Amino acid sequence: MKIHIGPYPEQHLRSKLLDTYTKDYFADPVTRFEKFLDKTDICFQFILNHTVNPILARRKRKIKVHIDDYDVWGADHTMTLVIHPILVRLKEKKNGAPWTDDEDVPEHLRSSVFARENEWDTDKNHFARWDWILSEMIWAFEQELKEEECYVSDTEIEKRKQNGRRLFAKYYNGLWY
Repeated sequence: MKIHIGPYPEQHLRSKLLDTYTKDYFADPVTRFEKFLDKTDICFQFILNHTVNPILARRKRKIKVHIDDYDVWGADHTMTLVIHPILVRLKEKKNGAPWTDDEDVPEHLRSSVFARENEWDTDKNHFARWDWILSEMIWAFEQELKEEECYVSDTEIEKRKQNGRRLFAKYYNGLWY
C-alpha cells in the first residue's frame, strides 16, 4: 500500500494589515492610519479575488492511493495501521470538539444541567468529553495493533475495544476537529 495525500489547495487571503496594528481586530478602524490600512487591505483582497484566487480555486487536492492484493487480505489490520496514527495526531492537534452524547461518556463527564442562552453554548466538560471519546478510539485501535503480537481473550477488553470502534463509527463525521 502506498498513500500520498497532499494538502488542501488554499486561496490567498488579504494580509490583514489592520490586525497587525490594532489590538482588537474585531473593532472598527478608528484612526486615519487604521482606516488607510483597512482600505488597503480590502484593495489587496479585491486584486487577489480577480487574479490569483480563481486559478487556485480550480486546483484539486493531490491524492494517490495504491492498494496491493495483500493489503485487502487483512483489511481490518491494514486500515488500523492508518487509522491509529491519524487519531493520535488528531488528539494532539485538534481545533475543537463536536457535540457528543452523554451516554457515550462516564458520568463525571456528562453535561452539567444548566440553561443555555444559545443553542451553541457549551458546558465545562464539552472538550473533556471529546478527549475521552478520542482516547477510547485510540485505545481500541492500539489494542488491534497489539493483537498481532499476542492474542488475549478477555471479555472486558473485548467490550472496551468494541465500544471504541462503535465510537469511531458514531463520531466518524466529527473527526475533522
